[in-house]
Amino acid sequence: MRRVSPLTYVANVGEQIVVRIIQSTGIASLVNYSIGGTPNPGSVPKATPVTVSVTQPVLLGQTAFFTDPAGGSYTTQVSGDPGGDPPDHVPYDRAGTEAFHTMIYTFLTNTEFAKLGPDLTALPNVDVDANDSANAVKSPKSDQPKASRGGRNK
Repeated sequence: MRRVSPLTYVANVGEQIVVRIIQSTGIASLVNYSIGGTPNPGSVPKATPVTVSVTQPVLLGQTAFFTDPAGGSYTTQVSGDPGGDPPDHVPYDRAGTEAFHTMIYTFLTNTEFAKLGPDLTALPNVDVDANDSANAVKSPKSDQPKASRGGRNK
């Protein structure tokens, strides 16, 4: 597995991705997961790892419910098979008085990612700034900047 932007990862076909909450405060004991909008595996204890096999592009939703009126936070670990990037840690701090928060993770196969080519604007969760010429990705057919890889998306 390789992280290509916040919440977006590329995996080998068939790679097993494990998502788990590794630290939390002020959230319910159960967390809801869904694949493609359908509950899968549904509500599970927050420390229980959820495994996704990436055989095609997958959208995994993770919803945590806050229980402490004073705030709350959690950190999710996303890891793949050995040989890829080290596990990614995704922190979230409660914003205001929100009752719950959902993160949508995108897992693409290497094949699907290769079809995108250098056009990172097609990826979800990627901030692009065509005016940021220092970090712009060049189109293979042109020397014009196409999209930024700057900032937090390196």
